[in-house]
Amino acid sequence: MKISKLHISNLFGIKEKKLEDKDYEIIGDNKTGKTSILEAIRFAFSNRSDKKLILKKGAEEGEVLIETDNGISILRKERLGQVGIDTVKDGKTPITKKESFLRELFSEIQLNPIAFIALPEQEQNRIILDLIDFKWDTAWIEKQFGEIVPEVNYEQNILKVLSDIQAEDGYYFRTRQEINREAKHKQAFIVEIADTLPEEYKASDWENKKASEIYTQAERIRERNRQIEGAIGLVNSEEGKKRSFESDKKIALSALDTEVSAERTRLEKDIIRLEDQIKATKKELAGLEKDKLARVEKINLEYKANISRFEGSIEKNKALAGEKIQSTTELLAEAARIEKMKSYIGEYNRMVGYEGEVTELNLKSQHFTNQIDHARNLPAEILTKAKLPLDNLSIVEGKPLINGMPISNMSDGEKLCFCVDVANLQKKALNLILIDGVEKLSPENRKMLYAKCKEKGVQFICTRTTKDTELIVVEI
Repeated sequence: MKISKLHISNLFGIKEKKLEDKDYEIIGDNKTGKTSILEAIRFAFSNRSDKKLILKKGAEEGEVLIETDNGISILRKERLGQVGIDTVKDGKTPITKKESFLRELFSEIQLNPIAFIALPEQEQNRIILDLIDFKWDTAWIEKQFGEIVPEVNYEQNILKVLSDIQAEDGYYFRTRQEINREAKHKQAFIVEIADTLPEEYKASDWENKKASEIYTQAERIRERNRQIEGAIGLVNSEEGKKRSFESDKKIALSALDTEVSAERTRLEKDIIRLEDQIKATKKELAGLEKDKLARVEKINLEYKANISRFEGSIEKNKALAGEKIQSTTELLAEAARIEKMKSYIGEYNRMVGYEGEVTELNLKSQHFTNQIDHARNLPAEILTKAKLPLDNLSIVEGKPLINGMPISNMSDGEKLCFCVDVANLQKKALNLILIDGVEKLSPENRKMLYAKCKEKGVQFICTRTTKDTELIVVEI
């Protein structure tokens, strides 16, 4: 498809200019309007312009009209103080989605190859990769990755999009690094806590153990030991205790003799003094002896009872004294060990919690690793399915090569010839190339460029700066 008619009126400083289906070299000095013609053509196809003022100064209305040899027409009309009018038709059929329809007709390289040559290599590569015929959209991205990957410019070509997804400064890579840092930080806590725990420690082994039960058992043993020691002491003091009882008996009898003797003396004196009471006193004296005998009997009975009770106690304590004293050392050590082991439970559970978090973080990290690997592997898969637009174009590690060379190794003339090849890609698309400033090329390269355009059937409109004060349009 070529331009069959171009009409510019009151736009980009041009009062009026018409061109037909020819190849042109537009020559003249600076500010004669050479580049303005190219700008008007770009504006017609892209609806974009770097110029702040599109309408010619003093004009109230201006337009650019392009008709192609296959029936497409484009009309961009600018009006002072009003919204512009845009009309795109395919034959007689108006196109509703005008800009998306037009974007399918051309590439950036065609409309401004000189600017393309001056771009950084990375940007040149991006534009070339945009030529790859692979249909995709954000729904395809979501299907591949389960989400619309954040922080990615989806207006780029698919290979650059995938490159950004797996890039080291990309969302996946950075998120994985953050997760790995957090996992490493928590793993350090796990190691630190593990160093404070006994070897092969498990909280479940100690959670239900109670040191209080062992302390109670030890106290019972200690109390029994005290009883045994008391029994032994009691058994060992048997003879002494009996001697004590004998002594108590003798003291009681001696005290009784003394008491009775004193009482007898008093009574005898009373007999002498109280003659009239002799009979009564004698009777009382006789009763006194009888009472003595009863009290002696009572003392003897108490003595025998004490001996009997003591001997019964001795028999019981002899059996207890025969028991072996038990050591509570091991029980108390076990209770202390349980208390110590239970003191680790809190830290152990904290360590287990960290281990669970690290496991979860590692799973997340692996997810992002899988996403990154998928983004790295997809280009090869895409390139097996996608159609490369040119025979001399190949893609190696996501970078385009022309005739096996990176674009940075090509001369300006070779780059322009590549642009011509791009302009000739699709017969139904625009077979046109706009070249602003061919004076920058050597005469040989310029002739080679024009010859290649003619050979490929690519329409070209070029500008060349000369010392001519008037704009001159030359058919080539």
